[in-house]
Amino acid sequence: MIGSWDLQVAIYDALKLAGITAGRVHDEQAAPVNVAFPFVAIGATEATNIDAVGYDGTEEILTLHIWDRSNAEGGQRGLKQIKQIGDQIHALLNGKPIHIEGRESAFCIVRGFTPVPEGDPLTSHGALTLRVQHFAKQN
Repeated sequence: MIGSWDLQVAIYDALKLAGITAGRVHDEQAAPVNVAFPFVAIGATEATNIDAVGYDGTEEILTLHIWDRSNAEGGQRGLKQIKQIGDQIHALLNGKPIHIEGRESAFCIVRGFTPVPEGDPLTSHGALTLRVQHFAKQN
């Protein structure tokens, strides 16, 4: 869809600039090898055409994966850190306009947060879902 890659770049840049997870943001869902925790990974995107008269419009549902092992030393996993990181992302993006290269307007809503069970007893994982609508004038 039009603007989809530029939206991913805008989200990535916003998270890095705000220092979310100390700037550890990856644009792949799976954890890179030897990654430092906690970190955020940009996951799957679902894009839908929402053209309006005179505008190319796209609505995207974008999933951010939050990963942590802050309780690894104690031998247990906890959700506190991933929920706090989710709150930081919510404060940064929810109800806010986003600058997307080549688009005239974009608006973000945080749709929800879901803890994701992991087989690893030391790793906490949460999925934060964003809904972004963005538009550009048609040529």
